[in-house]
Amino acid sequence: MARKVNKKIKELVEVESIKVDLAKNFLEDAIIYGTYVATERALPDVRDGLKPVARRILYTMIRSGNTSDKAYRKSALQVGKVMGELHPHGDSSIYETMIKMSHYWNCWLILVSIKGNNGNLSGDVAAAQRYTETRLNLWSEKIFSLFNKDSVDFVDNYDNTLQEPTVLPSLLPLLLINGTFGISVGFISSIPQHNPIQAIESYLLYCKKKKVSLDELIEKLEGPDFVTGGEVFEFNKMREFYETGESTMRVRGKTRIEGNSVIIYEIPTTLAGGIIAYSNDLQDKIAEGGISLASKVTDYTNSKGVYIEVQAKDGVNPKELEKELYAKTALQGSRALRFNVIEDEIPTVTNLIDYYESIHNFGLEVISRYYNGEKTKLNDKAEVLEGLIQVMDLIDPVIDLIRSSSNRSEAQKVLMTGELGGLKLKTKKNEKIVSKFNFSEIQSNAILDTKLSKLSKLSGIELEKDLNKLKKEINKLNKIIEDPNKELIKVLNSWIKELKSDPYFSRKTKITNNDKIGFTPIITKRKTSIIINQLGYLKSLKPETALTIEEGMKFENLDSDLDIGWFSSDGNFNKVLIDSLGSHNLRDKGVSLSATLKLPQGIYPINNQGSAIVFDKNTDEEIVFVSELGKVKIVKKSEFNSSRKKIQGTKLGKDDSLMFVSKLNNSIKFLVLSTNKGEIKKVSIKDLPKISRSSKGVQVGALLKGDRISSVNLVSEKDTISIGGKKIKVSDLETSSLSTRFKKVKE
Repeated sequence: MARKVNKKIKELVEVESIKVDLAKNFLEDAIIYGTYVATERALPDVRDGLKPVARRILYTMIRSGNTSDKAYRKSALQVGKVMGELHPHGDSSIYETMIKMSHYWNCWLILVSIKGNNGNLSGDVAAAQRYTETRLNLWSEKIFSLFNKDSVDFVDNYDNTLQEPTVLPSLLPLLLINGTFGISVGFISSIPQHNPIQAIESYLLYCKKKKVSLDELIEKLEGPDFVTGGEVFEFNKMREFYETGESTMRVRGKTRIEGNSVIIYEIPTTLAGGIIAYSNDLQDKIAEGGISLASKVTDYTNSKGVYIEVQAKDGVNPKELEKELYAKTALQGSRALRFNVIEDEIPTVTNLIDYYESIHNFGLEVISRYYNGEKTKLNDKAEVLEGLIQVMDLIDPVIDLIRSSSNRSEAQKVLMTGELGGLKLKTKKNEKIVSKFNFSEIQSNAILDTKLSKLSKLSGIELEKDLNKLKKEINKLNKIIEDPNKELIKVLNSWIKELKSDPYFSRKTKITNNDKIGFTPIITKRKTSIIINQLGYLKSLKPETALTIEEGMKFENLDSDLDIGWFSSDGNFNKVLIDSLGSHNLRDKGVSLSATLKLPQGIYPINNQGSAIVFDKNTDEEIVFVSELGKVKIVKKSEFNSSRKKIQGTKLGKDDSLMFVSKLNNSIKFLVLSTNKGEIKKVSIKDLPKISRSSKGVQVGALLKGDRISSVNLVSEKDTISIGGKKIKVSDLETSSLSTRFKKVKE
């Protein structure tokens, strides 16, 4: 027995070890987890524009009859139903979503009505769920009027006790109208609101023409439109969003001069729900001298509208104060936009035309499924009427059959087949008539469900009228089913007509192509240090705070008004403004570098020490590149100084990925590469080719079949490196030419 155990232990010990890049594995697992979170919680479905929690709230209200024509119910009751039956992720997120769907500044078409304190535009929070009451808003009922078991698919809920819809059947571009904002691990969705009338008109144009151009659609859409008003400027950035799904939106509030004061009467959407915080921050800046031209701020905002008065100091032109407010406060700002949605259960960045195509296909499917379901119901009714009409001439035999049968199933069998078996009726004549019966199952059930007293009083004329009426309705449904797009266009036109009748839905946000006023946000230059941990999370810290952190990649004492960029595994170079990274505290989790750079799923940033490029005055730096298949090169830093946020960093061959990038300095003399299969190679930096960023680079030696570069070290002759857990002196390694083969690491 002992020998067998020892043999087994020996076998386990002798199993070949597997080398794993834990940081890379953690990143890949984080991406998988992020995709799950995005799909289940953070991102909206392209079809109905709803996140799962919002859809579950609305479905629960529909299912429980908590509709606009009924009395309000306690919010806590509905929250509990949603959490217990469909969304087991805590009550706070459910109630917060319910409140957001009731805020007029969050959505043009309000989906949920709240009775009680549901917060306000200024930033006062809603009352607790035990104090408020809720029900569906009438807009929800109109938007999802085609909802039933036929129009959409259903799946089991989390504990398989009931079913829930995978989507709600909206025929509107609801995601475009109400907009959305959601963030999860590695994914962000930020879609601005649009005027309901213009959004539907733009979508209607697509439905009518299909091959319509982007500019034609944008002309109808005009641009974002927020209930809070304000302005959107530099519209070329918005066109980029509609074309690519990614861009930046620049917004600002509206002001006017009254006496010696600047009156803010419309806020940018970025301040919605944050007026109190803005006013307090403005007062602090005035007290601290950050706003030098103002003496006082007073917030008179109430349910009737926004009214913030900022008084200028004596002798100050309020026009100059107005400029200072736009330049130094959140009265003017920007928001990153990303048209990120769930499509076919996968997070996808879409664009305007693709979005219209997706919801158009969905709309046609909903119409076809809904009206096919309605047609089936009418066909069943027509079939019943046809059976009852036949019965009109057969009342006596039918009544005789029912009375003579021992039970319902016996009578139904004879009605459907005419087979009497041993059953005896009152007369042979009735038996002869009954033997010819061939009613359908639906017809036989209807006959048996009708009381005998009513059966004898049926009017053939009335039944014929009802049948003809049903056939006309079925013909109408057939026409809709044959051309669902025609019905969709009809529905959209009716929506436009209804919305245009209400002045509330007139456009509120002004769109300008240029920054005519010339207000430019002032970036206060500051020093910051960027720390990136092994899981790829970034923090922008004060330099003195960063000194206390020993782990992770450090990029220290950077000027906030400069750009910084990282390369990614797909060979691209991605840059951001350092100031846009914000400021973090030591205990903050930080932000995902992948999300910051807006990298596609499966692509990861190269974040080894020395991989970041800061665009300062030092343009003579050189950068070394290494790919997983052993392509190397040196490129001048100046080649990456582009106005574009993303450019090609290096060309890659098939199945190759960029795995290492770093700046060079005078102390670096050698490049040491090791592979997954335990081979190593040392080359002189002087031998590396200096070529353009658009080239692949030169092959360093020949890799074994299936082998890849696993680690890269930039070293001097005196350095010691670790390869596979073994310490190796660089001086002990033979320097080879680029073309020679890799060698096995000596044991």
